[in-house]
Amino acid sequence: MKKTIMSLCILASLFASCSKESTQRQLTKDEIKQKVDSIMAVRNAQMEDAGKTDLKHRLKIEVKVKADSIMNAHYTEKKSPSADTLKGKHK
Repeated sequence: MKKTIMSLCILASLFASCSKESTQRQLTKDEIKQKVDSIMAVRNAQMEDAGKTDLKHRLKIEVKVKADSIMNAHYTEKKSPSADTLKGKHK
């Protein structure tokens, strides 16, 4: 039984390896360029969508932090006197 299965597997692999490969015609430079352009157009659109989504998400996070930092700097500047104010010079 094992010999029969083994011989069938060998025969099947022999037929598969000897079978005529399907021939595909060579693409021209224009056809290759069209395919590349269509693939790149889709990929660029996907990347732009992902970038816009990421920007919206990051703006929500980073703008608040930057605004808080600017406001804190502004308030601490008003509270503490500057060196010019101590010398008698005003802004």
